[in-house]
Amino acid sequence: MKRDDTLDMLRGIGLLCIMLAHVGPPAFLFQLRNFDVPLMVLVAGSSFAMSTANGLKTGYIEYIIKRLIRLVIPTWTFLSLFFLLTLITSFIMQKTYPFPFYKIFASFFLGTGIGYVWIIRVFLLISLIAPLTRFANASYIKGKWSYSIVFTVYLIYEFMVRHIPVPNQVFLKMILDKIVYMAIPYGCIFFLGTRILMLSCRQIFGLAMVSLIVCTLYAFVLNQTIGGFAPVQDYKYPPTAYYISYGLSIALLLFWISRTPLFGLAPFKNNLAFFGRSSMWIYLWHIQVLYWFKWMGISIHFTVKYIIVAGVSAGIIFLQTAALNQTLIFIESQKVKKLLTSLFT
Repeated sequence: MKRDDTLDMLRGIGLLCIMLAHVGPPAFLFQLRNFDVPLMVLVAGSSFAMSTANGLKTGYIEYIIKRLIRLVIPTWTFLSLFFLLTLITSFIMQKTYPFPFYKIFASFFLGTGIGYVWIIRVFLLISLIAPLTRFANASYIKGKWSYSIVFTVYLIYEFMVRHIPVPNQVFLKMILDKIVYMAIPYGCIFFLGTRILMLSCRQIFGLAMVSLIVCTLYAFVLNQTIGGFAPVQDYKYPPTAYYISYGLSIALLLFWISRTPLFGLAPFKNNLAFFGRSSMWIYLWHIQVLYWFKWMGISIHFTVKYIIVAGVSAGIIFLQTAALNQTLIFIESQKVKKLLTSLFT
């Protein structure tokens, strides 16, 4: 199995776990799948390392602009359709339009808004950091030094979260919570992702075990402190060591398993790869499907809802891809074809 197929499968697993969290699973499953975002960020780092193995093909600014277009245009296109469909649905069902202007505005700027789009902000922030990881991987600071630098940055971040008071000013609080406290921890995970393909199976397994030990120690200490089990989810916003160590332990184990022939025998591997290749748009469309359930007041078992949400979202992107392919027949410019394909599939 090709390495990029493996990354697509891992990305597909991460996406499906994120979608699982949104359909109201039992508490146990909700906690168990908390490795999803760290896994997606690790995969993003690995993909970046593969695509830039021979160096960045563009300058930093040009790279950032391309990533902005790749992430923002699909999101804004979807949000425009989403709010239009909401307007039509509200008219048909004779209900008040549910989204005030501030929620629409916040959604387009990847804030709280309709929810769910915060993860796009994470990948946007990572895009700003991504070229810097090539500097961290430069020959003169390779190996232990680069890990030491990133680990030090993370320790400073943990100190900031624990000891720096939350600013009273709304703007400063937003910068800290929505940008700094997202960019640093996920940027560190992204860096690890850029190095993971160079690690041996033994090294990956070792890192997974270290992460698991850290997570277990945190769970024990927190249990003694609060007198009960501390859910990993409670340490996700902002992401701190308990959440990150758990996420990395499972994500790294999956990377380790992906190096074995067993991973190539995984059931529905082609489906997983499809979800991974189309992760952006499947994720966006699953938001629409979730809101359809909400608007219609449908309450069903989470497994049925999960299958419907995943299936309908995948079906929409399948039709979207087919429609795009038909449209591309009438376009002569290969550059335009490539751009549209990258934006809408």
